[in-house]
Amino acid sequence: MKIPGLKSTTQDIIPKGLEKKNEAGMSLREEKTLEKEVEKDRVVLGGKAATPVTYGRTSGKRDASSIEKLQAESEKAHEGLRELVRKLLESQGMSFRDLSVSGEGVKVDEATRMKAEEMLGDGGLYSPEAVSERIVSFAKAVSGGDRGKMEELITAIDKGFEEARNLLGGSLPEISNKTYDLIQEKLKIWKEE
Repeated sequence: MKIPGLKSTTQDIIPKGLEKKNEAGMSLREEKTLEKEVEKDRVVLGGKAATPVTYGRTSGKRDASSIEKLQAESEKAHEGLRELVRKLLESQGMSFRDLSVSGEGVKVDEATRMKAEEMLGDGGLYSPEAVSERIVSFAKAVSGGDRGKMEELITAIDKGFEEARNLLGGSLPEISNKTYDLIQEKLKIWKEE
């Protein structure tokens, strides 16, 4: 299993095997590299971006408490998935850095496979229903509930899915397509309310 986007940007100064390891078995260099890679995946809300990436100012008032709640839920979900993968790698004597350096595959044990199925299945944290609900809730919160921003929201969502498609070599897994379809259905229902 490869994780797109994980690349080492540090040079080996300390010979491998002599680095000090933390309780997770990662060297300081590996930990900092991972933090930099993870930071690229985060959304910063409340800070000022150099240029607006997706949304400009809206006429409606943004729902700050909903945005904060959704951000916390997203971070919790991300951490749970990251921890699942970390444990899987550790059980095979590997780290996140090993994936980017060696390109080796990862064997998925039955317990991890079952946990992933649970997370992706009906009612799971990453099910199409749950993910689409979080995305639409975020869209409503960030637009301040202004349905007049619908085209801007749809454009932003489409752009996000297109970027994911490009990262994955031009196509998305079926679960992602199902999530996209549910988002479009929910936005249509919201627009018609």
